[in-house]
Amino acid sequence: MDLKELQAFKTILVEGNFSKAAQKLHYAQSTITMQIQRLEKEIDFRLFDRSANLQLTPSGELFAKEVDGLIKHWSSVVDSARSIQKEEVGEINIGVVEPIAITKFPRIIAEFRKEKPFVTCNITIGNADSLGLLLEKQQLDFIIAGKPTKYYQHTVFEELYQEKIIFIVSRKFVELFSEKHKIDVLNKYPLFVSGENCLTYIQLEQLFEAPQQRPFHYSVGQLSNVSNFIHEFPSIGVVSSSVVLKDDVFKLPIDGIKSMISIGIYSKKEDIQYLSKSKQLILKLIRESLC
Repeated sequence: MDLKELQAFKTILVEGNFSKAAQKLHYAQSTITMQIQRLEKEIDFRLFDRSANLQLTPSGELFAKEVDGLIKHWSSVVDSARSIQKEEVGEINIGVVEPIAITKFPRIIAEFRKEKPFVTCNITIGNADSLGLLLEKQQLDFIIAGKPTKYYQHTVFEELYQEKIIFIVSRKFVELFSEKHKIDVLNKYPLFVSGENCLTYIQLEQLFEAPQQRPFHYSVGQLSNVSNFIHEFPSIGVVSSSVVLKDDVFKLPIDGIKSMISIGIYSKKEDIQYLSKSKQLILKLIRESLC
């Protein structure tokens, strides 16, 4: 059994017949036929019932369910063998939420480059939901973000740690705020929050049961920019604990709020089983940096 035989079988399933599969793979139809015959000989059972308009046999149906995993396995074996023969090259497409991209990923990429200098890392910055959509479209290999609000098919989330939601005020107005506040302070001053798809915004909504109880707020596109908007008039910014804050910002303690955001690796379930050495390495570095 080899990779070409498995790919020929998979292509027949997708295209519906031997002729279209041969066209798709740029083979003569006789080549496709020979590949399937070799495959059937090696596994010792028939895949297709030729007398029934190319229907799968019961054994063929079972084999069809497993063929994607077999192809991924063989591809992984081949990739591993090739990487031993030559320096590994290629690219990895990673989605990352903004605070982690700014504070953690420069060092992660620097460590990765020491071992894989010819592998490119393409970093896409966004929120968990927008990155999840790109993962679903197979434009990203995996994402590092908060636990998404929407799960796509055949995906898995591996939690690495939890972040706190924190509230910040400008030191220009710090005298307006006592040492500790209750949650009702959030209705006394306007808030600056990130966009409505941001997990800090979603967590903030969950603190207030009814929409009419939710405080007045302004929406800022990027989480790291929230702190820039709280200096012109008394207001409160809502950010996650990973956001780097300047000295002109004061963290506002509020009693009774223990809202946490789960941060981790979000990936396709089937892809995570057959990772290249480069992807295994970058994930190892991410886990070491964030856990």
